[in-house]
Amino acid sequence: MSKPKGDLGSLAMPKGGEAQAPREAPTASRPTVSLTLKVTEDEYAALRDIRRAKEDAGERVTHQAILRQALVEFLERNGG
Repeated sequence: MSKPKGDLGSLAMPKGGEAQAPREAPTASRPTVSLTLKVTEDEYAALRDIRRAKEDAGERVTHQAILRQALVEFLERNGG
């Protein structure tokens, strides 16, 4: 016998509370691979503090956006 599947119904809501647009095909500006990064608790706390400060200043930003910006800047400095 299979397990019943739950129905989240009205409980599920996309981030930002808005309907999400259909996914687009990957382009040069859209990521095409995923990268997992393990960090220490102190590094994560610092990242969380930076994100919170940016949000308090009125800039909506995600942890991923901060890390991606750091990676892009690193790659540019090192000829990537």
